[in-house]
Amino acid sequence: MGISNVIETKEAEVKGVNATLVITSHENLKFVVWSNYNTEFLIDAYLSEEEILRVADSLE
Repeated sequence: MGISNVIETKEAEVKGVNATLVITSHENLKFVVWSNYNTEFLIDAYLSEEEILRVADSLE
């Protein structure tokens, strides 16, 4: 998937820190990216915006 498939990026919050939500044109695929305690996290899934952020927030 190339960068041309990105439709929109949005500011979000995961576990109280800033995150970026990336919405693509590929079959409802979304990414959420954030950094916490010098660790970078990325989750990609075929979920709604609310669902992918809920998954990210649920990580321990």
